[in-house]
Amino acid sequence: MLRAIVRDGQQQVLEQTPPWVIPAHTLHTPEEALRVREKLAHQVLNPEVWPVFDLQVGYVDGMPARLWLCLDNLLLDGLSMQILLAELEHGYRYPQQLLPPLPVTFRDYLQQPSLQSPNPDSLAWWQAQLDDIPPAPALPLRCLPQEVETPRFARLNGALDSTRWHRLKKRAADAHLTPSAVLLSVWSTVLSAWSAQPDFTLNLTLFDRRPLHPQINQILGDFTSLMLLSWHPGESWLHSAQSTTAAAEPEPQPPRCVSHPRDASTGATAKRASRSDARRLYQRAGL
Repeated sequence: MLRAIVRDGQQQVLEQTPPWVIPAHTLHTPEEALRVREKLAHQVLNPEVWPVFDLQVGYVDGMPARLWLCLDNLLLDGLSMQILLAELEHGYRYPQQLLPPLPVTFRDYLQQPSLQSPNPDSLAWWQAQLDDIPPAPALPLRCLPQEVETPRFARLNGALDSTRWHRLKKRAADAHLTPSAVLLSVWSTVLSAWSAQPDFTLNLTLFDRRPLHPQINQILGDFTSLMLLSWHPGESWLHSAQSTTAAAEPEPQPPRCVSHPRDASTGATAKRASRSDARRLYQRAGL
């Protein structure tokens, strides 16, 4: 998958690529290394030109070498990135142990009959939901989106100690909620408080790596699909959380209007095709 590019909305895995020479930086202070990292972290790679990744090394005086690896979600989902990093660490720790080639590729996965044709029942199911799907959150903006010249992303994170986390999971289980459902409901509550309209719909990515091969969890690709999840504040937070969870995963599960294209060789095409297929629904729903 590291030989893949994206042209005309379709991924292609190149049969041959030139040798990759890792650029090296000779640095003198940790601050210089941070500046290099900041630059690499916000670069936008051209998906039509190989490589659609970047790997560079920095040598800081008197300190261990630093590796900077930039990956693109057009090629790999989060789990695939973790698999790749684990394989790189294995190669670093045990250079004499070569990983055997896999007998299956991501393209082979997409060629499975169950993934070949879009399901008309799925599209019909979602079309029937359009009148009940609220628009995206109407959040206050610092400026108009078209005024943003260079988007910058920042990640916010927090942590619970083990005691609080186990207590949270216990209370969630008592309420028939998963920890993920609790966190998503908390996030939705915050968005609802800031949104001009309390009811809204979130467009969520969903890991959709189906167990179609014994080595499916060793394959790299973008297995994500998309799912719309509507938030309707109820009389209580618990009621809203339980209602949202029930709507997301009823029995049987509702079909998703997501399909992988026939000629895709990687999941990036699958993601783009899925978004293209769903765009009509999003526009009609005001998303």
